[in-house]
Amino acid sequence: RNGWLNFILVVFAFGGWVTTPFFRTKDAYQLPVQVWLPFNATSDAKTFFLTYSCVAAGVGNGAFVSSVMDPLIAGLTCQATGQLLVLKDNLQYLNEYADEEISRSVRSNISEEKKLLKAKIMYQMIKRCIKHHNTIIEYIERYEDTYSIPVFTQFMASILVICNACLQLSMSNTLTDAIYMGQWYEYDINSKKALIVLMERSKKPMIVTAGKILDLSLVTFI
Repeated sequence: RNGWLNFILVVFAFGGWVTTPFFRTKDAYQLPVQVWLPFNATSDAKTFFLTYSCVAAGVGNGAFVSSVMDPLIAGLTCQATGQLLVLKDNLQYLNEYADEEISRSVRSNISEEKKLLKAKIMYQMIKRCIKHHNTIIEYIERYEDTYSIPVFTQFMASILVICNACLQLSMSNTLTDAIYMGQWYEYDINSKKALIVLMERSKKPMIVTAGKILDLSLVTFI
């Protein structure tokens, strides 16, 4: 259910994102993202819509793959977790389940007979638990072999995207260069003083942290 909800939200988000440029009246031909192309994508309607479709398809592919992979990976892990909880319950209440089985199948009051039968039932239950445990281990091994690389790739890609996005904040340090490259020498004295204040403030880098512990930057990623 949560997977379907996530997928529906992705569909609505992607649909809103991909159709937004069509509702803008400022520029008739505008791609949903800024990309560099070796040709003029807005030269005519045919070229624009072909380029627009390729860009939208590329972004949509990544969005839908992520919306499917995340619930799939988490769901398969939850399956293993649920089976471990079942196995844990069977082992913890092994004696109670054996007594319940005896009460349903044996009506004799002979204690020795019940004791032998209980030992046999418990042994069979333990064998089933061992088989259950082996099945869980085999499931986890197959899960590891199948999804180890995709999970690692998605994990590293997420870290890289977040750190790279936060790294863009460090561009505040280049404000001084931008001011220097301008025609500041032609400004009046008050404007020059204001720019000096701005330059001093820009020396302090803008940093986003994770839990006030780690800086989200490319340096942290490396």
